[in-house]
Amino acid sequence: MLVTIAVLAMTILVIVLYANPLPTKIPSFSGLISNRSTTIYISNEGGDPLLWGQYKILVDNVDETWNFTKSLPDANRTFSLGKVMNDTLPTMSKRVVMVFNTSWGGGTVLLSADLFNSTLVSNYGWYDANWLYRKKIIIDHTKVPATQNDFPVLISLSDVDISGKAQHGGNDILFTSSDGVTKLSHEIESYTWNSGALVAWVKVPTLSSTADTVLYMYYGNAATGSQQNTADVWSNGFQAVWHLTEVGTGTASDYLDSSMHGNNGEGGGGTVGAVPSQAAGQIGNGQSLDGVNDYISTATQYNNPSTFTESIWFKTSVSASGKLIGLESAQTGQGAGTFDRMIYVNSSGYVATAIWSAGAIQVITGTAMNDGNWHYAVSTYSPTTLSLYVDGNFIGQKAGTPQNFNGWLRMGSWALNGWPFVANGYYTGSLDEARYSGVVRSPTWVTTEYNNQKTPGVGGFLVSISSEQTQATMS
Repeated sequence: MLVTIAVLAMTILVIVLYANPLPTKIPSFSGLISNRSTTIYISNEGGDPLLWGQYKILVDNVDETWNFTKSLPDANRTFSLGKVMNDTLPTMSKRVVMVFNTSWGGGTVLLSADLFNSTLVSNYGWYDANWLYRKKIIIDHTKVPATQNDFPVLISLSDVDISGKAQHGGNDILFTSSDGVTKLSHEIESYTWNSGALVAWVKVPTLSSTADTVLYMYYGNAATGSQQNTADVWSNGFQAVWHLTEVGTGTASDYLDSSMHGNNGEGGGGTVGAVPSQAAGQIGNGQSLDGVNDYISTATQYNNPSTFTESIWFKTSVSASGKLIGLESAQTGQGAGTFDRMIYVNSSGYVATAIWSAGAIQVITGTAMNDGNWHYAVSTYSPTTLSLYVDGNFIGQKAGTPQNFNGWLRMGSWALNGWPFVANGYYTGSLDEARYSGVVRSPTWVTTEYNNQKTPGVGGFLVSISSEQTQATMS
């Protein structure tokens, strides 16, 4: 009888060992334990995934592993990055320990927490209980050629869930990082409440090129004020950011600068008949220019910039020269040499960038871009090198030193009689999302911008947008 029991026990032990082979290496893992009343939450914050059977969860020295792991959505109960498991207990618990099995009968403590009857305002991983809904947004790392820091990500979507639950002005919309709690700075460019159409810019501290980036978008708080922090979104070297969504009137500050510098633009230098018209843009609304006298100019001059990045979206089908963006020494134009540091379309429809140094130093594309489609042009200048990018691709560069030059930033025209090859530089077509920075953006930054702004939705820059979540259905 005793022999039979011993053999049976050994058989069971062998089956367990072979069914769940014990790992020999402690994985890299970080997590968080929290509670709300009698419910305990454990979140995977990074590192290697943990497989079922590799760890135990002890609550006040009672093994609660099964009750925790059954809350995981994965059929194999794999505890991977971003997953949250929970267990509701009959009474308030005091201590939670998560142990990794390093040998049979032994273990290494991965996480531990003394709860001492503390109560959180909301579930772990939920920003605030006053926000009733959220959606999980996953960014495709394959669209990010190199990891970027403090990158303004465009979120452009149309979602009927938001339209019925967010405030009419979108004040309650906010974004967090992957932990669901850390608030990120954002700016709402436009929000249409009855359709849920949203165009927003979110400053992401680290946009990874090796792993998908997770954000959460919260909404559904009828009592809160605006959650935007526009100036901080554009704090990473930006001198001016014009979304160009406005209806111009020819008065000062027609076209608002979203950066902290307040470099607002004026349509037509104050002449109403020279103000561009609002039109559909690449991102929300943009501006349509007639090629006769339309332009936009800032009220602030730039003092001889020695490093810069300027960028703009444009669409034209006209075979004529026209300035997209650059500096002017006067708002009305005063002849040769009074323009500099510019992007333009030449009379063949090619895109070019140029600086003036006793003549023009130019980098020009080899193909025409006057095809009636939207294109993205970027010019950078370091203390010695001028570079051009179009649609996220590097076109070329040239060495040169620009003239000492103070000027207004101007979109749509250069000096009236200033260019040696054409009578004027009025641009015919549409413009959108113009930016000027006092730093040189990297090639990978430029490509990431293009990938994000060209196709911002699911299947483009995004992997997915989840269905609506509440605190009861968070994942």
